[in-house]
Amino acid sequence: MPIVPDSSPLASDPDSDGGQTVAETTTSGHQQPLSFAFFALLTTASIILVALAVPVIFNGIVSVINDLGWDAPGFAEAGAITWYHLLSFQIAAVLLTVLMAGVARGRGSTLGWQSPIGHMSWLQPLLIAILVSAISTAIALTFFADIVARDLAPIRKMIDAAPLWLAFITLAVGAPLSEELLFRGYLLHRLMQTRLGFWGGALIANAGWTMLHFDYSWLSLADVFLAGLLFSWAMWKTRSIWVPIAFHALYNATVFVFLLIPSTNTPVPALS
Repeated sequence: MPIVPDSSPLASDPDSDGGQTVAETTTSGHQQPLSFAFFALLTTASIILVALAVPVIFNGIVSVINDLGWDAPGFAEAGAITWYHLLSFQIAAVLLTVLMAGVARGRGSTLGWQSPIGHMSWLQPLLIAILVSAISTAIALTFFADIVARDLAPIRKMIDAAPLWLAFITLAVGAPLSEELLFRGYLLHRLMQTRLGFWGGALIANAGWTMLHFDYSWLSLADVFLAGLLFSWAMWKTRSIWVPIAFHALYNATVFVFLLIPSTNTPVPALS
């Protein structure tokens, strides 16, 4: 992957050490037109819509199997089928994102597959993410505990009704991979190649990502948006999509563990 030209949106990063970057510009080093951003947004929306059709197809296949009298173990349970729907959507989103990244640039490296640049470059974003998350969680639990509890009650019920391995894979593996690749690796990567720059692109990409959690309350939506900005900055800082994927997985896995505790009704932050 080439070194970022001086005109790159990331070149203004004061902490940049000149290493490889997630963002790529055109061969001439000029910014892409805003139509490039519009196409990226349209493509992202199309990926989501197509991926949403996969659970419907999956459900139809299961129904046909059941009508034929064949045994489809685990699929008939209401709790399990919901997780299978989510997981099938996530798998489809990952495959479509990788495919579109290849079509757009001819190689998957545009998603930021490379390792983080610099020695321990991920440590500072991790510590800041933990600090910000701790502060926002303390505020939420102190002043809005009832809202957070209402948001997470359906998820807790879904986890209780399904195999733990299935819920964990969906929340701690499928969600981070699909959402980070699509909204950070694909969409944000393209938005910040335009005059929007990194922060303009991050605001738009995270607005779209937050809308994916539309059934949350305003409080949890704010939490999701803040987490998205942290994930975006972590990618920018380290030049690698693996860092926000890892942060996202750690975040969701932590919430998952708290939701498994049956002896407490203490609410926890919203899943992202």
